Amino acid sequence: MATLEKIRKKGPLVAVVIGLALLLFILGDIFRSGSALFQGGQTTVAEVAGESIDVRDYFNRIQEVENIYKNQGRLDAQGSEMVRTEVWNEMISNVIFSKEMEALGLSVEHKGYKGISPEEVTDMVNGKNIDPMIQNIFTNRQTGVFNPADVTSFLRQNNASTNPEAFAQWRQIEQELLKKRINEKYYNLVIKGLFTTSFEAKKAVNEATAKASIVYISKSINAVADSAVTVSKEDMEKYYDEHKYLFEQEVSRDAAYVSFNIVPSAEDSALAIEDINEINKEFRNAADAFEYGRMNSDLTVSKDFITAANLGSPLDTSLFNMEIGSFFGPYFDQSYWKVSKLIETKEVFDSLKASHILIAKNQQTGDMTQAKAIADSLKQVIANGADFALIALTNSQDQASAQKGGDLGWFSEGMMVPSFNEAVLKGEINQIQVIETDFGVHLVKVTDRRNKVKKAQIVSVARYLDASEKTRNLLYQQASKFAIESSDYEKFNENITKYQYKKLVARNILPGATRFAAIENANVLVKSIYNTEKSKIVVNTSENSNPVFEEGESYIVAFVTEIKDKGFASFENVQLQIETEVRKQKKTEKLAQEFAMAGTGSLETLANKLNVEVKAANDVVFSAFQIPGIGIEPKLNGVIFALEPQKVSPVIKGNTGVFMVNVIAKEQADESMFGAELSKLNRDLESRIAYQIFPALEKKAEIKDYRYKF
Repeated sequence: MATLEKIRKKGPLVAVVIGLALLLFILGDIFRSGSALFQGGQTTVAEVAGESIDVRDYFNRIQEVENIYKNQGRLDAQGSEMVRTEVWNEMISNVIFSKEMEALGLSVEHKGYKGISPEEVTDMVNGKNIDPMIQNIFTNRQTGVFNPADVTSFLRQNNASTNPEAFAQWRQIEQELLKKRINEKYYNLVIKGLFTTSFEAKKAVNEATAKASIVYISKSINAVADSAVTVSKEDMEKYYDEHKYLFEQEVSRDAAYVSFNIVPSAEDSALAIEDINEINKEFRNAADAFEYGRMNSDLTVSKDFITAANLGSPLDTSLFNMEIGSFFGPYFDQSYWKVSKLIETKEVFDSLKASHILIAKNQQTGDMTQAKAIADSLKQVIANGADFALIALTNSQDQASAQKGGDLGWFSEGMMVPSFNEAVLKGEINQIQVIETDFGVHLVKVTDRRNKVKKAQIVSVARYLDASEKTRNLLYQQASKFAIESSDYEKFNENITKYQYKKLVARNILPGATRFAAIENANVLVKSIYNTEKSKIVVNTSENSNPVFEEGESYIVAFVTEIKDKGFASFENVQLQIETEVRKQKKTEKLAQEFAMAGTGSLETLANKLNVEVKAANDVVFSAFQIPGIGIEPKLNGVIFALEPQKVSPVIKGNTGVFMVNVIAKEQADESMFGAELSKLNRDLESRIAYQIFPALEKKAEIKDYRYKF
């Protein structure tokens, strides 16, 4: 019989595991490639322009931001990674801009902020130029009116001694307000120092509107075989020295690894089938299907009614059309063995339309008493003839719908939270209902319903097909054996071939990453990679020096294959890329020599000698991304607009081959566009500041990233 809390039998191979652990301990020095991370009590997570950021401040800020996301119910593994990146950028940005403000000496210091005077603060809060943030916070939700006196009254009544909680909230608002104003000042200073000259505007108009018609001959580098040119190491080293700027890189690591995926064995599958068969017998005899499912299923049991399309195969074509009370299964569905029962079917509207007014609950206590009173009052006002849309616009705290008079548009049945969904599904058209949800109190008006569809209520009992402890132990032993035998990188590669494993590669692993390849929350592995030398096996530097990492549903054995420091990639790391470029250059040189040997004359004469055809291209524009019929050839484009008409150009070495061109005609630029272009270029210049200034300051700041140490 299947019990309510059935425990699967485990089969640990105790003697083998203990023996293996002892062996790993004895051989620990083989794998050790680093030392303890916190030697010397290091707490610096970053250095920015010589200033340190303490790791405790970094993690405290991460916790603060994560709590905000958690309160909104939207923090998953991907969200956690995003928070870390967000906090990192924020703290780096704060240091960089703080130093910029100090260097500029903006105004006077006010409560720890340089560049803000007391008079400015007063003006932003309750003066003539009140900041939109203050207006939004203190606008009366019932009347939609902002009164500066409300701000003054709040500040008088809520100080550190009378209401410390409200005062702390105000200080947070003030900090954000001051930071916002400082940034505005800085950006305005930069913007006012930049402008477009009339020469630049005329040049831009000419490049965008002047046109040329050409005829040309060409040969592609693909016409030259790779074997026809020789690329020496000296050639490549010369290219590297001359083009080193192309190979700038940030700090990162590359790793090669083998993943031992933790998947159920045949024995695990057999036990799961036996288990689901027992459940099938009990489920069919259960007095309360929902209660049995709630207590025995590995998935949450829902009482929602769903369409056949949402059920998916195989239930959409089988159980959905059976008689009420029918069972289906056991069947396998996305890692679960399941048995399902059809409880009920009904015809319901699937397309719903409604408007609402949200009065939020007390954010500190969660109490809805005041919100309920306001909602009841507004309901009475609407009943007395007030316009629902106008009341929503001036009172609803769901700003997105408030701007549309509370209109939520069309949505499917089941999309909203249960109580809201029920109200829209069952309420009369245009009837005003007052309901409560986790967000607060809503005035709901149903405006339309369409598309009746058949929906079914189905309860399923599921058993997850998981790898047993025995299977996990066997896979761990396999991974450990491989790690022990792979004490250096050469043996690692030999053993991959020997055991026919798949070698995987993770490139450009960043210092603060928590993801390794496609594996989430692998920060211990990433940290250990950063504390491992090149061509050494990665061991857990946080504990035990173990070379086997359990990450997600895999055991990982990895080697560091490349250590990339900030600066320029080494010649060895980019040699293959350079070889391709140098080979292309040599092919181009070979073709250029062939063209030169053809001598001079008209394009037609040269075309006959070179066995190519003369082609034409019209409407060639200098600033265009590519030349019609030719492609991306900036050198050719430059020659076209520098060449006098009816003259044959010299040989042009391009991206894809070599060219000779004759300009047939040129169409002059449209000078009437000069004024509009000048205004456009100035607008573009201002807009670029927002996304170009910080990267420039960041590069100048010489940031040292130590996130991998914590």
